[in-house]
Amino acid sequence: MASTFTLFTMRGSRAATVLNELLGETFSGVVMCDRAKMYWQLGRLPWCWAHLKRDFQALIDSSDHQVKRLGHDLMRPTKRLFREWAR
Repeated sequence: MASTFTLFTMRGSRAATVLNELLGETFSGVVMCDRAKMYWQLGRLPWCWAHLKRDFQALIDSSDHQVKRLGHDLMRPTKRLFREWAR
């Protein structure tokens, strides 16, 4: 078996039982996901940048000045990161 691979699947449920069915109980790899509750049982998860950017934008769109500022403070280095990555 390859040392790394990608699996995409669509199921009618997002229950934790579906995750166990796909990965088994002893899975120790990395799962990139959308932070849905079913994945929490896996422990530490990498977070998807697209979802993080949406979260930062939601902060920017807030009517609370401090929250808006935090959103900008998080979005600036994110944009810089993606500019450098695209080079």
